[in-house]
Amino acid sequence: MSTMTIGAGLRPRPNKPNKLRDKTLNVLWVGQSNASRMFTNFSGAGDTAFKAALAPYFPVVNTINGANGGVAIHKDADTGSGYFWDYDAGTPGPNLTSALTAVDNAGIKRRDVDVVVIVHGEKDSEALHSGAITSAECKSAFLSYISYLRAQLANPLILMVPIGGNKTSSEFTGYGLMRKIIWEIWNTYPHINETPGFWDLPYDDNLHPNQAGYEAFAGRTARRILALLNKIPVAGTLGPRVSGVTFSPTADRVYVTITHDGGTDYTLTERRGKLVTRNGTGIAPTAISKTNSTSFELNPNTNLQSGDTITFSWIWGTLQGYTNANVLRDNTANTMPLRLTFDYPATQIA
Repeated sequence: MSTMTIGAGLRPRPNKPNKLRDKTLNVLWVGQSNASRMFTNFSGAGDTAFKAALAPYFPVVNTINGANGGVAIHKDADTGSGYFWDYDAGTPGPNLTSALTAVDNAGIKRRDVDVVVIVHGEKDSEALHSGAITSAECKSAFLSYISYLRAQLANPLILMVPIGGNKTSSEFTGYGLMRKIIWEIWNTYPHINETPGFWDLPYDDNLHPNQAGYEAFAGRTARRILALLNKIPVAGTLGPRVSGVTFSPTADRVYVTITHDGGTDYTLTERRGKLVTRNGTGIAPTAISKTNSTSFELNPNTNLQSGDTITFSWIWGTLQGYTNANVLRDNTANTMPLRLTFDYPATQIA
């Protein structure tokens, strides 16, 4: 097996890269259907909204569709629609090649691509769920594909979007495993930027947002790009995060502290199971209550033990039955949901 590693010569892109001096922003979207549908569904409403959000800061915005529905990251996750990386050979797959060809066909020099938005992972979630690939293999393939892309495009700004969910009635563990891979990459590689997703937005079917969902997702992504380029404040572009977890075994309560991202308060009414997992196993809370503007508590119906970890990964597998309006959100102008948090150590109290 041959793999490609992150090259030492590729450094995180500066916040004010020279290639943006001409006020033109060139953005490549790669991944599968939730990227390509920005261009192909609802008369391209997602792409239109994305450009409109960027237009006050960049007179010219060029977007390129380098995505295809159903494609995989890892070759062994491919079920016929293609893949981006051959893990065993350590070489780019046909869809990575075609994404770069899309740049060429747009009449844009590869070195002039400023931003890459990666929306990827649902197909690989299926392979993770079935055991066709491991998390380590998927993560390695993903990093190799990104490293190759960065080298081909002269080190653009990289944004990685967390995958959504599958609104089916059965649990699908692979989605949680894929979310964790994405979360680990965000927190390990500073040149791959955390970006809000679309899981909490209105859906059209089991996997894809509707028009309003894509338009809202477009706005979130545009704001995140602008913040990373120092055009707008960073606050309010990612959402609140978990910053503390304690538990009382006698009361069977979990106490959660959050840190706001541009907000000062939040709403909280959703308490469906698998919002929270203990050591990777879903907890079905029987009650949830807001303590104050920065904390809430859960009755998890499962006694925790010292050394346990808590994950907030809405939701581990399925999104079936959840209510958009009930999701924990910051009270910012562009309300943002609670961010992914994996393996947060829970501290025991009396």
